[in-house]
Amino acid sequence: MRILILGGTSFVGYHIVQAGLDRGHELTLFHRGKTGADEFGDQVEHLHGDRDPLDPSGTGGLAALAGARTWDVVIDVSGYVPRIVKASLELLKDRCETYLYVSTISVYDLPLGDKQPEDVPHATIEDTATEEITPATYGALKSLCETEVLTACPHKALIVRLGVVAGPRDYTDRFSYWVLAAQNATDQVLCPGSPDDPVQMIDVRDLATFLISQSESQARGAFNAAGHANESTWGEMIAAC
Repeated sequence: MRILILGGTSFVGYHIVQAGLDRGHELTLFHRGKTGADEFGDQVEHLHGDRDPLDPSGTGGLAALAGARTWDVVIDVSGYVPRIVKASLELLKDRCETYLYVSTISVYDLPLGDKQPEDVPHATIEDTATEEITPATYGALKSLCETEVLTACPHKALIVRLGVVAGPRDYTDRFSYWVLAAQNATDQVLCPGSPDDPVQMIDVRDLATFLISQSESQARGAFNAAGHANESTWGEMIAAC
């Protein structure tokens, strides 16, 4: 397959690229050239620009994606603001067979429960024009981005909502914090809730393989990237650390 990745040089995107290469696909990365500009060498094609059509960085906006060129799959791993996602869709929706939007379980109005389906209510935001990404707006903005994808190309849309992802190149410190906390502790580690509370981390390499395999099978619809409920507990995770 010919795959265009919007992003692809940081954490999740990096591993999506690696999974695509491992499975023999042809990869094009569109990014600003600020992070990992030389990643993967000549194994992939690099196109530089800024997803914001207002081009605040001076890197050429979406010009590098203009033209009649097509891809089998577009993987949108860097879309956080509806206006910017919409601009990419207007340019690419008719030039791909599958548009995979990488979303988050933060789109849900309530925390995920056991066997909770993907069609439960989403978080909302009063000011839908805001572009300030904060813990309070993040989930609702991603939900609005999903709406842009479903409106622009409903028959091509594949949406995957991520839980907590961990693994190599993770810059968030969400999981490595606990490894270091356990390493530095003398006898106890301060944790939220109870040791019996469920916790789940998704390995970024498993996630990347899932995204590529779903693209290969031309899956459609929305999926939570999560494993079995109660797979492990806080106590078990800290003990492992």
